[in-house]
Amino acid sequence: LGSADVNPVYLESIVKLLVNESRRVRKNKPGDARSPSLAYRLVGAGPGGRLRILSVEEARVRRVRLQDKIERAQSFMGSLSKVLEKIGLPGKPTLAQWTAALRTLSLQASFREQTMEQYLPFIQDHRYIFECENIRAAISEISPQDRELLPWDPEKIVWDDYWINHQVAGTEKWVQPEAVKEWSFKI
Repeated sequence: LGSADVNPVYLESIVKLLVNESRRVRKNKPGDARSPSLAYRLVGAGPGGRLRILSVEEARVRRVRLQDKIERAQSFMGSLSKVLEKIGLPGKPTLAQWTAALRTLSLQASFREQTMEQYLPFIQDHRYIFECENIRAAISEISPQDRELLPWDPEKIVWDDYWINHQVAGTEKWVQPEAVKEWSFKI
């Protein structure tokens, strides 16, 4: 319901936390070097890459470059598919999978840019404080037994624990379970 007036967390802190956690996980799973953790993907850093938050324009330039590479790869795969079919070699289903993966990558890049365009000004340009005065007043009016049933202690939130053990773990389990499999897809 709100914590910023007593226990704020800032975007820069979350980004650093996610990058550090991802690096920790990757060190503990050296055989999984090609499958970046969700924490790493949430902040847009690549394995071994230096982290920095991009502007909307920088993200757009990267997306355009990526789109160009994807289009060239799709064109190549289309030509290769025709050649394989013409000479009777197998491989068309694999090329179809790769083409679908490229199409998904293209859509993800576009979606990421649109999301940044829409939300970045709200999280980068401003420091909002969500005050909890009304919640505190309401909580003070309920019985001690009800307070035990509905604990509300924003000052006790440990953000590192929350982000790693709840937000990232919950996203991996409930929102993007396919992402864990998808990122281990090897071309």
